[in-house]
Amino acid sequence: MRGDIVALVVGTLVILALSCSSPINVEKPPEIRYGEDVCAECHMFISEERFAAAYVLPDGTSRLFDDLGGMLEYDRANDEAVAIYWAHDFHSGEWVKAPEATIVLSDAIVTPMGHGVVAFTAYDEAAQFARLNSGTVFTFLDLQEGTEDSEGSESVAPIPGHDVGDAMPGILVDHSVTGSARN
Repeated sequence: MRGDIVALVVGTLVILALSCSSPINVEKPPEIRYGEDVCAECHMFISEERFAAAYVLPDGTSRLFDDLGGMLEYDRANDEAVAIYWAHDFHSGEWVKAPEATIVLSDAIVTPMGHGVVAFTAYDEAAQFARLNSGTVFTFLDLQEGTEDSEGSESVAPIPGHDVGDAMPGILVDHSVTGSARN
């Protein structure tokens, strides 16, 4: 009898706990208050929408960034379980799920922290922008996992304004295709 009561109480508490926690909405990007919120990586105010990025943890916690490259660095350094990554389309400023975006990396792009990484909703826009700015086109997954060059060895893309020795760790370039890491 006593065991039944304990089981009933524990079961009720579990049901209450589960009903109070709602799953995060991966379709809704986080809110950034420009000029107020600070970047998780560099701790500076986030002020330019077209460069801002974010990711959301399974518990709903948002990490906000002033530079897409900064988000990638922070993600690598902290190795958190991430539910969804977000970036802004460079032209429209609209949120796009980063894994669905096309990314351009170029020394010619001046971003808040100098990574030279921007996102586009449309591949054609990204490819044209890359051609005009001596950039390379990637998928978000390319930047997270890296790519290999045509000889199968990894090569690292430098951060704009830095020597190759100061390159952004883990961003690897496919030199086999000019202007694009896509095959």
